[in-house]
Amino acid sequence: MHSGSVAAVRPRQGRPGRGARALALLAGSVTVLSLGVVAAPAQAATGCSATYTVTNQWAGGFGADVVVKNLGDAKSTWTVGWQFPDGQTVTSGWNGTFSQQGAAVSVKPAGWNASLPMGGSVSFGFNGAWTSANRVPSAITLDGVTCTGSTTTTPTPTATSTPKPTTTSTPTPTPSPTGTVPSTGRAWSNTSDGFAQGTTGGAGGTTVTVTTLDDLKKYAAASGK
Repeated sequence: MHSGSVAAVRPRQGRPGRGARALALLAGSVTVLSLGVVAAPAQAATGCSATYTVTNQWAGGFGADVVVKNLGDAKSTWTVGWQFPDGQTVTSGWNGTFSQQGAAVSVKPAGWNASLPMGGSVSFGFNGAWTSANRVPSAITLDGVTCTGSTTTTPTPTATSTPKPTTTSTPTPTPSPTGTVPSTGRAWSNTSDGFAQGTTGGAGGTTVTVTTLDDLKKYAAASGK
């Protein structure tokens, strides 16, 4: 056996090194959501009552007044509508802007009467034409809601805050320390604690990095010892 320096190699086994612990922390990285508070939905009241009155009638023509009372929340504008049952048509009107498509009639504000508070009413009139009959409409609507004389309450969607994902920071993995043995070593022995030790035969030899006990044993077997 040649004299020379002795390099003791203690590969880490059974206990994870700092690198393994760092990787475990990386795998356990948790994403935390910062959730906003959802506001309770607001309640919107809708409802109305309406009257349609034929004020006069003659051969082929008639006049009518319409009054609509808002029983729900205040409105900054409005649309009143109905369906003629007998093919009647509107020929002229006042206190509103009239439009008709087929049997469907739509009346919007004249401009000065757009505001309609809760409990407030809007009234307008028109002249119309008829042929075989002149029955009154079966229903009148205010902003699409049929006027029944009662109100209904429906939830109004409210905005909620958007969840903001927050990722926890993770440490950078640190490689586990490794031992080195000279490639020219020929003598190997086992110590009492189970770790292998090697002896080099001289200076100037190349070194081999060993990270586990199994690698150390394989190197010893390949060296013929």
